Amino acid sequence: MNKPGFPHKYLSKVVSEKTRLSNIRAGVCSHWGCARPARSDSHKDCHTCAKRKTRMKHPLKYTYSNIKDSARKRKVTFNLTLDEFKAFCDRTGYLTKKGREFEDLTIDRIDSSKPYQADNIRALTWIDNCSQKLENMTNPAEPIARALAKIAKSDNWKAYLTPANITLQQVRALIEQEEKEFEENPF
Repeated sequence: MNKPGFPHKYLSKVVSEKTRLSNIRAGVCSHWGCARPARSDSHKDCHTCAKRKTRMKHPLKYTYSNIKDSARKRKVTFNLTLDEFKAFCDRTGYLTKKGREFEDLTIDRIDSSKPYQADNIRALTWIDNCSQKLENMTNPAEPIARALAKIAKSDNWKAYLTPANITLQQVRALIEQEEKEFEENPF
């Protein structure tokens, strides 16, 4: 299930008994190379390593849980069961092709006003999903305003439209300036 070059190979690396016991006495994670504090006396690994082990052992449940948590944080209703999600992954190959690169898959709700449910989700490449969001956007300053509101921990992103528009104008001016400089001196 894991992509080539999975970054947490150390979780399966064997640690000598002497090192393991030394780490336990010091109250740090028992995994090779990890120096984070252990969760407790009964759990000898840290929260990060425990979560990574879960992701390796149960990738479907881990991904399902992350998507569900993300929907909850964005206050989007989530009516998708684990079995429906498994069928979606089998049909689209989502679990093996998900990621953050342009051609990796993301989950998109077909109708954004409806919840996550079996008949309202599809797999799109990351770049297609971003392009679709931009095409449906009426105000190009909206993502900037939403980001500013998020930084300020505010739910009212519309209150940040004025500074967002100023920022957008500044970005456009910088892009224009850069394009002129490139035209004058391409290399």
